[in-house]
Amino acid sequence: MQLQMPEMIRICAMLAATAGAVYSDLRYFKIHNRWILAVFGTGCLINICAGIGQRGILPYIAGGGVGFGLGILLYLIHAVGAGDAKLFAVLGLITGWKAIVAIIGLSLLCGGIFGIFSLLVCRRKKQFYFVGKQLQLHVFHYGIAILMAEIIYIIYML
Repeated sequence: MQLQMPEMIRICAMLAATAGAVYSDLRYFKIHNRWILAVFGTGCLINICAGIGQRGILPYIAGGGVGFGLGILLYLIHAVGAGDAKLFAVLGLITGWKAIVAIIGLSLLCGGIFGIFSLLVCRRKKQFYFVGKQLQLHVFHYGIAILMAEIIYIIYML
């Protein structure tokens, strides 16, 4: 399948947005709202410039809503952090509703595999971390699972 220029721009924006979020999460243990707002602005700009075509911008606006709704649901059940939930919303705005549903599903699968592997490694090394006032076995940066899911999605899409 040959990708058109708007799809290539969306893929690059999606990967750059998540890579920046992963960097922020690994360095500061949070995805800053400044980054989320910058990605939101980029997504709006992409949709204004490239969305006036056959499909229009409605699937991408719906993607933002679906990403936000599923992200908040995952946040409420403590599966992801607030930054990850907001990242899902802006990624949905960039990729559209079908892609964000697939990416969220793949990220849950990747996160589960990565989490099990992380637990096995931490358990063997007896590594424990203090987060706030609670003792936790490990700290999981879910942005890595989102980035892995995006790469799998892109490979599948091509």
